[in-house]
Amino acid sequence: MARVPRFVIPCLAGAALLAFAAPASAQGRKAADQPRYRVMHSRMPALPGYYMLRMEHVQKELELVPEQLEKLQALGKQYTEQMRADQAAWGNWRDMTPEERTAKAAEMREKYKQRADELRQEIEKVLLPNQLEALREINFRAVGPSALASPATLRDLEVTDQQKEQLQKIRQEMIEQYQELQKKAFQNSLKVLSPEQQKKLRERIRTRGY
Repeated sequence: MARVPRFVIPCLAGAALLAFAAPASAQGRKAADQPRYRVMHSRMPALPGYYMLRMEHVQKELELVPEQLEKLQALGKQYTEQMRADQAAWGNWRDMTPEERTAKAAEMREKYKQRADELRQEIEKVLLPNQLEALREINFRAVGPSALASPATLRDLEVTDQQKEQLQKIRQEMIEQYQELQKKAFQNSLKVLSPEQQKKLRERIRTRGY
């Protein structure tokens, strides 16, 4: 099987995730044989937040019916098969000149973008208008906190120093609440285990780290 350059894998995975299909994993390769491009699926404007459709709590919030889930699964399968078939295009990547790699990367990025846009249109035919709007709001909530932690976003929004302090305080409170929740959840999890199992768990984490 042709090895796919690393910068392509997020493109493969980003849309495949939304469609409930596991993307093909890429094998490791030497840094010299890999392109330096990075294209994160979360930044693909053609598929804003649609990867979240695979999440059960999102499906429930959107009230997706079985027929819709089946159609999304079919779209995901088709998309993933297309992306996997494209791996042959990278078969001679190692033998390409830098100029040929640049041209091939640009060609494939455009191809993936077009395919993602086509997939988005198909997904929007499956979802109802209110579900689409709800999904956009879910994505907004999910991405918003990270966006507000980005210096570039803060500059674009012209956030004042006072606002930055308030945002930092909110983030710190969130971290503390999460840490406390995590602590309580783990304590409750330990209660499920027998003393002997707890002992084995401690030893496993001490020696293996997990």
